[in-house]
Amino acid sequence: MARVDADLFQKLEGESGMDWKSIAEEAARESALISGFDPQKHDEQFNLHCRILRDILSCTTGALTHPLIINMDLCGHRERAQYRRGTRAAEAEYLPDARYVRTLLLMWWFGVQRDIVRVMRWDEERQRAWVWDQHDFIISLEPFKSANGRTARAVYYMLITALRLSPHIITAEKATVYYAHKREYREKTFAPLMRAHGYIS
Repeated sequence: MARVDADLFQKLEGESGMDWKSIAEEAARESALISGFDPQKHDEQFNLHCRILRDILSCTTGALTHPLIINMDLCGHRERAQYRRGTRAAEAEYLPDARYVRTLLLMWWFGVQRDIVRVMRWDEERQRAWVWDQHDFIISLEPFKSANGRTARAVYYMLITALRLSPHIITAEKATVYYAHKREYREKTFAPLMRAHGYIS
């Protein structure tokens, strides 16, 4: 399982004054900054992201939402959300061909739904590592045309909430560490797995 620099996160356990709305706004702001856009200059997109994370973080049922639905919401319109249709030449060594994206996403999602019941019985450290592994997989797969990073981070918050763990906000201050971790996982874990199963030639 993934080992992540704890400095990537802003821990909130001691901040009892923060409600779900405040946490969602902070998480959306940091996620926007990681993705490279200014929340103040893109307020409509930011407000949409806040609403999505507020719905996710306030969920008390443990319900899971398919990442495609999350991506549709983040893109603001169903027609804007599309599966990735190609692979950039510079990343062909690490990304599965686009024709496999739907199958890989579906298999991964079935695994998440199957495994989360078992993961609920684990200790907190293993649970958080498992959640981070799911984030790493979907962000490395890049299944969608756009908003892959924000979708992966929303999935992270969704799984943390489903496991009833306190949310740790992924911070933009450590974006360099965040992307270095993504590259390491993609090159050393994700790509070898995809090659072994014939999804990368």
